[in-house]
Amino acid sequence: MSAGAAVKGRADQLFKAGVEASVADARSQSAQVTPNPWLERLGCRATDRVVVLHADDLGMTHETFGAVEDWLDAGLTFSASVMAPCPWFREAIAFARRHPKLDLGVHATLNAEWEGYRWRPVSTVDPRSGLMDRHGYMHTKSRVAMRTIGAMAGIRELVAQFRMVRDAGIRPSHLDVHMGTPFHPKFMPGYLGLALRNRLPAFVPRLSPANLERVSGGSLTKTAFTRIFRWLETRMPLFDGMIGMPLDNQPRGVAEATRILGALGPGLWHVFIHPARDSVALRSFCRSWRSRVADWKTFSTPAFRQWARGSGIRFLRYADLRRAMSRNGKRTFVI
Repeated sequence: MSAGAAVKGRADQLFKAGVEASVADARSQSAQVTPNPWLERLGCRATDRVVVLHADDLGMTHETFGAVEDWLDAGLTFSASVMAPCPWFREAIAFARRHPKLDLGVHATLNAEWEGYRWRPVSTVDPRSGLMDRHGYMHTKSRVAMRTIGAMAGIRELVAQFRMVRDAGIRPSHLDVHMGTPFHPKFMPGYLGLALRNRLPAFVPRLSPANLERVSGGSLTKTAFTRIFRWLETRMPLFDGMIGMPLDNQPRGVAEATRILGALGPGLWHVFIHPARDSVALRSFCRSWRSRVADWKTFSTPAFRQWARGSGIRFLRYADLRRAMSRNGKRTFVI
């Protein structure tokens, strides 16, 4: 095995361990060994359940705009993120200008997962970058993208997407990831550096001490890895867990949403949702269209809002996290 192949294999192992660890922590009520220090900075108690409802994939299709607009009209507290490489990006920017109260971030994208509806990188068309498949589109599978995309090419693509949003006159409130691909160890420094350089929160899960060692995979001591995460947490909020509405193409409704949210333990939670209005176009390519339409309807209903008011959960937006970071006073560095 070549040295390059060995490095890639090692990175893949670390990524897999990291995903498994973060999911395990998100599902475990005992994962939060220490209270999240950012809860107090957000005006909450250590025992509070704090949730950021997050509308993923804005601009992937036109149907996402109507769904998010309905959530805004309903008074739902949520954040959303835009996919810069997608064909509806320009309309997404126009939509954001028409809705200045929308809390909008950048959905860092290194994949185009659908077979009949694709998009290309925004930073380069050079096939040597590894960003594209043989047809010139982003890779459909995360594992292929992680294996094929060069580290610097992936980071440059994330930076280019962020600049597209910023240069269009939108000040992003945060960064988060599409399909988890930017969490790969070779892209993660660029993802985190982009957030820290611009003093923005990014979706990053906290890991319990037990799982920190799993993620390091022996490449760093448990003490060193813990110090890295502790340093990062002095600069930005980390999430105690992530969970979301299933994309299993089942029309789940308010009962499922309230069950998922009601079971959350104390801490700061990122809840990913994929709202879209129904259409022939959406059904033509999107295998999870029923789930996305159900997400749109569920969180627009008076029944959900009534439940949320009495749930004891505090709903925030990424903009609230950004304001807490600005009050934190910690110096940031490019990494």
